[in-house]
Amino acid sequence: MKAKNDAIDANNDLTAEEKAKAKENAKAKADAAKQAIDNATTNDAVTQAKNDGATSVNSVNPTAQAKPAAKKAIDDALKAKNDAIDANNDLTAEEKAKAKRKCESESRCSETSNR
Repeated sequence: MKAKNDAIDANNDLTAEEKAKAKENAKAKADAAKQAIDNATTNDAVTQAKNDGATSVNSVNPTAQAKPAAKKAIDDALKAKNDAIDANNDLTAEEKAKAKRKCESESRCSETSNR
């Protein structure tokens, strides 16, 4: 269980809520496995319950949702802004480049604050 919790904690793309849900899921699977071990009446049944429990706990592999979605939204907004800058024929090439650099800089600041 500790190794699974450590792996969940090490995933920086997961939010605190996603980590908590994954840990809760892993604990529930571990508790069910321990109950199956307690209910086993033979050595083979204990071994089978242990193996099944380990597989069940190891199957908890949470997928980050919130942070990747937020990063994609920023990337999409940046692309839209860059496309708008490119489409503005009133700007010189230098002005377009400067505007794009400013957008890129602000995008990096926004991504950093979402981590």
